[in-house]
Amino acid sequence: MLWGAYNGLFLTLDRIFLEKALERCGAWVARIITLFIVMIGWAIFRAEKPGVLGPFLLSLFAAGTPAAELEIPPDVPLALLFGAVLSLFPALPLYGWLVRLDHERLWLRLTTSSALLVIYVLALARTFGMPFQPFIYFRF
Repeated sequence: MLWGAYNGLFLTLDRIFLEKALERCGAWVARIITLFIVMIGWAIFRAEKPGVLGPFLLSLFAAGTPAAELEIPPDVPLALLFGAVLSLFPALPLYGWLVRLDHERLWLRLTTSSALLVIYVLALARTFGMPFQPFIYFRF
């Protein structure tokens, strides 16, 4: 319910003024703010009970504050960095040029498709190599 209220709040704010305000901020700032809002929403959605959310958010924003029930696997920081870079990449001025270049050059399109295929295969290998973890919606 808390996540639904959070999501509804930002959908309403977006319709009222947030979209226009983010357009004025510039692409980089708008993406960082959007990423921040979404990540907080994921934390709310993931929290098993409201009592866990407070310490989790505190440990997220207060450096050096340990989280009692938070265990971070070793591959998460690298995945977080990779995801943040990919999320912010389209805000670069160079992005439009790279998209045009990708459409014009067959070798680049093949290289990009091959790289994505390798990432897909690695993701599948990691998924099948991990022990069973029930889908998050099964908790409800």
